[in-house]
Formats: sequence, C-alpha cells, structure tokens
Amino acid sequence: MNILIIGHKDHGKDEVGERLSKLLECEYRSSSLFMCEKAVLPTLAPKYGYASVEECYNDRDNHREEWFDLIYEYNRLSPTRTADELLEVAPIYVGMRNRIEFTANMDKGNFDLIFWVDGSKRKPLESSKSLELCEEDADYCIDNNGTIEDLDPQLTFYADLIRKMERARAETLLETFSTTTG
Repeated sequence: MNILIIGHKDHGKDEVGERLSKLLECEYRSSSLFMCEKAVLPTLAPKYGYASVEECYNDRDNHREEWFDLIYEYNRLSPTRTADELLEVAPIYVGMRNRIEFTANMDKGNFDLIFWVDGSKRKPLESSKSLELCEEDADYCIDNNGTIEDLDPQLTFYADLIRKMERARAETLLETFSTTTG
C-alpha cells in the first residue's frame, strides 16, 4: 500500500512518516531529501557552494521557491517521475507539493492513502508559491499540534486501519483469483 504524506513545512510530515513506517515495518522517504540529490544539488551547489547533499538539504528553507521550481522541472515531462522513482524504494512518500504532480499521481493510482499533517497551531503556514496542496487533497488529517504522546495514538489507529485495508485487499485478490481459476 502506497501512502502520501503532505502538509506545510515544519508541521511534522517527516516525523509522521518515520513513526508510521516503524509501526508498519516499512520504509519511508522524504521527497525533499530524495530530490535534493537528484535535482536540487546539481543546480544549487555551484550557486551556493554546497559541498554535500546534507548541506544543501539543511539550507532548503532559505531557497524554498528554487527547490519547488527545480523539482517541478525534474517532473515536467513526466509529472509522476519523482513518485515512480521514490516508490521503488519506499511505500511512504513524504512531502509532495505541486498540484500537477499530485493530479498526475492520483490519475495513475500511485497512492492508496493520503494524509495531511496539521501543525498550524504551533507553526506558520507557508506560501502557496512552494505548496499548492491543501488538507482537502487528503483522505485523513493528522493533528500534530500537541506532543508526541498526542501523536502516537493517532498513528497507531491509522497503522491498524492500513493493516485492515491491506488484509481486505489481499482477501479480495484471493477471491478474484479463486473465481477466475476455479
């Protein structure tokens, strides 16, 4: 089951992705870190003197619009490119921002569940110049305005829901297979 986690910067998407991946015993990837190496660092390293992926990634808040534009360009000819590549290594994708990418991935069926992470009571919202998606694009909203102790029960609930959905999907596939081969 492929999961997309979206929301504003610093609202806890990576924390949610990491905790959910542990509960589900699978991998997650931050699209920002993933794309830093593939699309951002090669362009911004000469401009800003970055010596490593980590240095570029850690400075991303100072260049959010440039990052957005570079990732858009990477996906321009194939709006699902980043998701297709990332989902090859991890079923949890954290941080999509572009409406064109989102729509293309939904049309392709790349994601089974979408979570919005809301930390708006403790962190500001970001500009629509670097985030074109909103809570209404998600299936579920995770409230990340409290403590980790507040977050964990929500993630346990959703991990259980995901496991049930995966079991139901497997049962449906078995029934379909039995019907067609029976």
